[in-house]
Amino acid sequence: QEAAVLGGIEARHPHVVGILDFSIDAEGRPYLVMEFLNGRSLRDELAADGPLDPDRVRSIVPPLCSALQMAHDHGIFHRDLKPANVVSHRFDSGETIYKLIDFGLANVREAADETRLTAAHHFVGTMAYASPEQLGAKTVDARSDVYSLGVVIFELLTGRVPFGGDMQAI
Repeated sequence: QEAAVLGGIEARHPHVVGILDFSIDAEGRPYLVMEFLNGRSLRDELAADGPLDPDRVRSIVPPLCSALQMAHDHGIFHRDLKPANVVSHRFDSGETIYKLIDFGLANVREAADETRLTAAHHFVGTMAYASPEQLGAKTVDARSDVYSLGVVIFELLTGRVPFGGDMQAI
């Protein structure tokens, strides 16, 4: 499913990881070949360096918003946006960009019944970044990704998520 989802947007947006190939191997296991990203995830950057400078966050976030907007325009909702799913790539020229990865939990609006990976009304995602709708096992749409991006931005600036603990506490 991830390959099919990304095939709809990756070729059109430079801030979404590219899918090079996908198939099923001789043992019947599906595989996915993505472009090589040579940098760290935002999760790794936070762990190594702590909170990011606000000017740096201002340079990272708008292209991610643009990538999410394109996905949303195509009826695709990431549903697991978090620092670990944003990875940097440094070009030979020295330019560094960040790309969204791991659309494995994506929900495609137009074909939700055929592409849903979990039963209806079951939580999927990473709890600390999940929108109230996800935590309440309600219908997820673009607003859920916007909420998750807000949590990511908060963490990039402060070094912590705004709400922590178990599901009840969050």
